Amino acid sequence: MIYTERLNIRHHKISDLEWQHKLYSDKKSMYYLPHILTEKIDIVRENLLQIIEEEKLKERNRYFYSIELKDEKKCIGEIGFTIIYENSEKVADIGYFIFPEYWSNG
Repeated sequence: MIYTERLNIRHHKISDLEWQHKLYSDKKSMYYLPHILTEKIDIVRENLLQIIEEEKLKERNRYFYSIELKDEKKCIGEIGFTIIYENSEKVADIGYFIFPEYWSNG
């Protein structure tokens, strides 16, 4: 886990399903990620379970984490990166998305 003054960046838990479903179905939060926008909780559950399983692997290409408010223990978004290969070089595609009510807080 990574700690900041007000956030925890942590591995996922199955109990994250409810807030993840809310996040992945929020059109404003997912504006720049329309390819993963979904209102189907089954798709969110499948993705969450896959992420949890991948966290156990020594060698992997996807690293996703929950963004949690430290004091409230409330998840407000997702951050991560995917390793891709371009012209035989390793490159990371990095991104994050959070609930709009937490935007512009530094």
